[in-house]
Amino acid sequence: EENFVGAFAWQSRQSIQNDTDISVNHEYILAYAKNRRQADRRLHKGNADKWYDAEGFAAYPLPLDAASFSNPDNDRRGPWKAVPFDHPQVRPNLTYAIRNPKTGVEHWPPPGRHWGTDEQTLKGLMAEGRVVFGKGGESRPQLKIFYEERKEFGEVENTWFDGSRVGTATHGTKEIQDLFDGKTIFDSPKPTGLMKALLRISTRDGDLVLDFFAGTATMAHAVLGLNREDGGTRRLIMVQLPEPTPEDSIARKEGYTTIAEIGKERIRRVIQKLEGEKNEKLRLGENNDAEDLGFRVYRLAESNYKSWSGTEEKEPEKYLEQMEAFADPLVEGWKPENVIWEVAVKEGFGLESRIEEVKSVKGNKVYRVVDDDKEQTFHICLDDTLNEETVKELGLGKDDLFVCRDKALTDSLAANLALQVRLKTI
Repeated sequence: EENFVGAFAWQSRQSIQNDTDISVNHEYILAYAKNRRQADRRLHKGNADKWYDAEGFAAYPLPLDAASFSNPDNDRRGPWKAVPFDHPQVRPNLTYAIRNPKTGVEHWPPPGRHWGTDEQTLKGLMAEGRVVFGKGGESRPQLKIFYEERKEFGEVENTWFDGSRVGTATHGTKEIQDLFDGKTIFDSPKPTGLMKALLRISTRDGDLVLDFFAGTATMAHAVLGLNREDGGTRRLIMVQLPEPTPEDSIARKEGYTTIAEIGKERIRRVIQKLEGEKNEKLRLGENNDAEDLGFRVYRLAESNYKSWSGTEEKEPEKYLEQMEAFADPLVEGWKPENVIWEVAVKEGFGLESRIEEVKSVKGNKVYRVVDDDKEQTFHICLDDTLNEETVKELGLGKDDLFVCRDKALTDSLAANLALQVRLKTI
């Protein structure tokens, strides 16, 4: 419970539901951190050098709204706005009277509060023209804060997600309809504006976003859209069980048998739309930074390796039959790409790895698997027979991993390869 961040109230609908006695117009979003920062949560001038690297999660500030600043007195420091000068709790050394220079009226902090600085600091702020007493100069003291001085520190999000700001369920439905030719392919999807609001306070450039209940991939849509808006390079992993769509649904009639299929198609269509916008900007000669709009789809499947089940009869002949069945441990009908990915995962390679066929090798078909993030590589050959010259052509050394099928090796070739490379067999 100490990792609780906040309960966000989202205005999911703005219209009134008239077919019941109470119209439910909001939902709750409960936010927790893996490790909630317990102190120093607000970014400010005094902690800016270490705030982003400090231990524990704190919500990132939103960009400062320049439209809320103005410069009615032509202050040389630029646009500003007035904020309250008092703070919660009572501190005797910060409780004193501030005299309005125009009216002579003395102002004290409201009950239960104190001024933001001591008297000596206040004099300096007044000398610098940083304290104002309302538009006419006759009100309580307020502090001038300037856009240029505060933009680095942004502003704080609040727990009320107004529908006009982050979108409602209606907006979510409209987004689906716009992508799927006007068809309501899914009921009550979340709007991307809601997801973006959460992403802005929880992610930075290069972060990885995981959604274990992806549904129609609204989060993926939001990540791709937000990257386009702020130039970010957030990555994403969406996970969705192949939950069947209802038999009589529009989705089923359109050929989407599972919710996962809707999500995959949505990502494809969002990417297609973003590609179109990018090409249009290029046509107009506008700057177009490199943007990664690719994605991969993986399905959870049975292993490509046969499962050893043993034998109930404790007879040598039965064991021999089982051993012969496992002379090739790969299942019938295996496909090279599937086997390569399974080996890659077993070796600790990420799902963003690249698989490349090594064209320079003539005697066998060899693939190179590269994980750029972990800076690691291995080579694999799944042919029935391995040519003795293949490894030499690859130029591999003792620290390089080479994987092949056990049936492809003679005893002497296996012994020789084990001296040349890190050999593993299937």
